[in-house]
Amino acid sequence: MPKILQKTYRKARDMVDVSIYMASSSTSSTCNNSDVKKNTEIPHRSLIEDDGSDHMQLLITNQCVYQESVIDVNTSTSSLFNSDYSSDSATSEDESRHFDNDADDHDSTKVEMGNKPIDLNSQISEWVFKHNITLSALSDILKIFKNGGDYNNLPSDGRTLLKTPRCVLKELVNPGEYYHFGLLNCIERLLAKYKLSHSLKLVEIYVNVDGLPISKSSSSQLYPILCSLVQNPQHVETIGLYHGNAKPDTANCYLRKFVNEVVYLTNNGFINNGHFYNFKIKALIFDVPAKSFCTGTVGHTGYSSCSKCNIRGIYHNNRVCFPPERDIQLRTHHDFISKSDPEHHANTSILEEIPDFDMIQDIPLDYMHLICLGVMRKLLILWTGAAKPPSKMSSRDTKTLSAALVNNSSNVPCEFVRKSRSLEELKRWKATEFRQFLLYTGPVLLKDIVSRDMYLNFLCLHVAVTILSTKRYIAVDLDYARSLLVYFVQTYVTLYGKQHVSHNVHNLLHIVDDVARFGPLHNFSAFPFENYMQKIKKHLHKQDKPLSQIVKRMTELNSATSDTLPQEKPKKVAYNEHNDGPLLPGTSCPQYKKLLCENYVLKLKEGDNYCALLDGTVVQIKNFVTGIDGGLVLIGKKYRNLENLYHRPCNSSEYGIYLGSNLSNLKMWNVKEIAFKYFPVYTSVNQVEHQVGLIPIIHCNEF
Repeated sequence: MPKILQKTYRKARDMVDVSIYMASSSTSSTCNNSDVKKNTEIPHRSLIEDDGSDHMQLLITNQCVYQESVIDVNTSTSSLFNSDYSSDSATSEDESRHFDNDADDHDSTKVEMGNKPIDLNSQISEWVFKHNITLSALSDILKIFKNGGDYNNLPSDGRTLLKTPRCVLKELVNPGEYYHFGLLNCIERLLAKYKLSHSLKLVEIYVNVDGLPISKSSSSQLYPILCSLVQNPQHVETIGLYHGNAKPDTANCYLRKFVNEVVYLTNNGFINNGHFYNFKIKALIFDVPAKSFCTGTVGHTGYSSCSKCNIRGIYHNNRVCFPPERDIQLRTHHDFISKSDPEHHANTSILEEIPDFDMIQDIPLDYMHLICLGVMRKLLILWTGAAKPPSKMSSRDTKTLSAALVNNSSNVPCEFVRKSRSLEELKRWKATEFRQFLLYTGPVLLKDIVSRDMYLNFLCLHVAVTILSTKRYIAVDLDYARSLLVYFVQTYVTLYGKQHVSHNVHNLLHIVDDVARFGPLHNFSAFPFENYMQKIKKHLHKQDKPLSQIVKRMTELNSATSDTLPQEKPKKVAYNEHNDGPLLPGTSCPQYKKLLCENYVLKLKEGDNYCALLDGTVVQIKNFVTGIDGGLVLIGKKYRNLENLYHRPCNSSEYGIYLGSNLSNLKMWNVKEIAFKYFPVYTSVNQVEHQVGLIPIIHCNEF
């Protein structure tokens, strides 16, 4: 057994010592093609909506004004639910047969300090998952505890402490193997993480199926079945997991146990913690290949592949494409069950057995794959090489756009995991980077680079997705978003050719119906599931028996996870004290560098220091300080000039989007007046304070 690292021992020793101490001390160029202008009329909001409502006011009206709280936080707390466990010495299935799991023979070691017991088993387990401690290191440190103090009730082996299962009961699903965690088990864990679960009468879940390659050097792959609660979609659980060197031969065999549970729970409901709940699958979320596989329909290259309508594709320039048609008929659940369009079906899906489930309307189009990885990625590929002039950017313009993206990378707000990358890295861009370009950087940086018609075509997609991502805009502008997407597809054909009207481009005409049914795009996107799948991969640390490794690690994590609810997010909390100023008369220390709001963080750092106030004022934040009454105020500069970034297809100010310039002198406002956070995009490489694009961060601000 490898020798334990000294720093690993110190971590555990300090954790125990600090825990005991705390318990004892505590008391409580323009396109020349005129067809774009002649044949297609740009949608105007006035044609869709007559009330002339101020959309900037929609952004800030009825915003939650939180109680002011000023706290100096010196340490951050990590949630166990978000921790990943990894082990370099994961126990193989054969080895575990010889291991005597004596978890039941050891009582949890508790140190009594006053009236408060400290469960060392639980704390050490939490420490293991938080710091990714290996099983071998954990076993070594347990032996140190047992030999060096009165901890005789601690187990000697880490597998006992973590309740590692001795064997994994897998079943054969050709050409691989499958393990079923259980749908009801997942639902119970999801309800435990939702603070309002007791008020629910109907439990609705989203379910996702997608492929996950284990490595680039082999064909080994996973196919997890994942789920999340509709009211709390960021928490994801694993219903079942398949592993093989190819996807399952038949979807029906792969999905059988899952569907059986769904049918039973839908018909009978279930009881959890004394509460009876009815059950329903709200939606199945797939990318196109997974949808074709699970529903038994033809793939995206098929002539009748659209899952929403009966349009028949045409073969043009060596590919199947879907130029817009006027007379198309929407598919219905009855059409699907009766197979009224035989060319749409490859076989009969087991999903048809699910009661009260619509095979058309309850399988929405996925925003992440359709728009971000589909249409937006396609546009960038066309601009940078695949299209022909004048719908292709010159080499000089490509370099200019690429340099502007890199220049703005240091100003990307902290809510975005990935920063802007060069177009040379386009093949490696992730879905979040395409979303960032579509909603934030693209509208500012493309303005003087692409032709007028190309820019207008792009803006129609940008505005439509902005509307479809924002609850307040959906309520008033859903039909306008639909007309914008129709215009986008029509002009897309003229600009780039009908051979580029792919399955994804065509489906833009249908995604508005899914938004009308399920709400904003992020409600039913694959983003949370995609993030969770990366955590699944982290459970793997060797090539041998990957399914057994993952099942054991996830079982350990579920055993160690507390059933207590996660702490509520603070409303407005200031932290990170400093003394660098600036101050204004009537303000004093303490000063703070950060303001933690419910869904975003404001900082003094460039990129995170732009916000809107309830009266529509846009501020560049310079400091968070204490006011004369002891309350928290922000010091900053107001933008005197706020211009429209674009005027077509509508004024950008309708959606709170501006070009800001001419900063005022320092002023101060109460933090209660903060409405939402802005994403700043600089139009100049030098980033001088002349003009900056200001776009609301819609995917984390609750509009």
